[in-house]
Amino acid sequence: MHVVIVDSNRIGLRALRAAKRAGHYVTFIGSRRLEELVVSFDHLRDPELTDQVVTLDTAQDEAALLATLKSLDAGRKIDALFTVIEVNVASVARCAKALGLPGTDPEAVHLSQDKALCRRQIAACGLTSVAYAVVDSLDAAREAALRIGYPMIAKPKVGAASLRALKVENDDELVSYFASLSGAVEGPEGYIDAMSAETLLEHYVEGPLFSVEIAVAGGEIQPMVLSWRKRCTENPAIELGTVIPAPVSTTIRDAMFEYTASVVRACKLNLGVFHIELIYGADGPVLVEINPRIMGGNIPAVFNLATDIDPYDVLLEIFLTGRMPAICRDINPVRAAATRSLGPKHPARLADDFSEQDWDAEFRPLLSQFSYQYTRGMHVPDMNSTWYPWHFQLVRPSAVEVSLLAEWIVMTAAEKTKLALRRSGEDYLLLK
Repeated sequence: MHVVIVDSNRIGLRALRAAKRAGHYVTFIGSRRLEELVVSFDHLRDPELTDQVVTLDTAQDEAALLATLKSLDAGRKIDALFTVIEVNVASVARCAKALGLPGTDPEAVHLSQDKALCRRQIAACGLTSVAYAVVDSLDAAREAALRIGYPMIAKPKVGAASLRALKVENDDELVSYFASLSGAVEGPEGYIDAMSAETLLEHYVEGPLFSVEIAVAGGEIQPMVLSWRKRCTENPAIELGTVIPAPVSTTIRDAMFEYTASVVRACKLNLGVFHIELIYGADGPVLVEINPRIMGGNIPAVFNLATDIDPYDVLLEIFLTGRMPAICRDINPVRAAATRSLGPKHPARLADDFSEQDWDAEFRPLLSQFSYQYTRGMHVPDMNSTWYPWHFQLVRPSAVEVSLLAEWIVMTAAEKTKLALRRSGEDYLLLK
């Protein structure tokens, strides 16, 4: 069968391997404005990853993407089409519908990605939500703040990777946030292209952040795992890592599974693996946002480390068959796994005498995988969004142990590098 995958990050390249491993003919369509997510398209022309690589400026250009797909389909019939990248989900869904291929309903994608429409929809279905407003100016934001109340989360109405997302505590911080919108934003070009000009303000709910990785196919909705999300202590809108399984009771886990399944029904998501973020507040689960695509960042690696199941095998089967894979109905993590970013609060420079060969000797043997590479005298960019290239993964017998060990590693790394690395609290410990 012919499987077409549109764009990827480095972890998402496992989707290509999964498709090749299953014996399929694999085409990768890469957006040049997102190429940095995989470093370079050149190394994707590997027979273990793809049979062909096609590039275009951006897959967000639906007309260009559809023309490319029609040309591919004429040469070899396409059997499955999907993306693992948030900013391409809408155009890929519409193209799949135009070609008569299985795919996520484009209207459901639009409803999920427009955070204001999504909140309106779930509230209409009787699900717990939060006060919010969509604004396009500081004056409108100040007026909305009187109704919503501080603290708030300010972020683009449509966006990705927590770019320009910030917790706002008072009027001075709101003024500062809107002043910052006139400045440049750092991140992949394709992510920046997708950000809306309008700002969404939401009441900030106190409580730990979680995500449910949920499969939907053949009219069946199946929550697979609950993840606990490590958040930056200085700016909770920046996510630093993930732990699977979440270190909570089965009662809390099941309540979040039930709530998330109701959100999926309310937004009419019909086919795929989705990443739903929520906070467990004083009154139970509250939606943060729906990501109508498979879990992003390094979460697929953590999922695999914790369960011995490749989530891309699940995704591939869903888009090829339209049916729920049997394995999704009984997923029980066999160990705990975590991922953690290594990003500083401010841009910095490593010392000229930095010991690049053995600075991480104390903890490197504990790691399952890592992507960081520090060299003496190098300039290290600050971490101001969830997107950051340097991270590590590890496993331990329990979720609490793996989470605490990850933070010890970050503290040790900060000491060895002299970088003011972003820190996370263990807020799940407050749940009863």
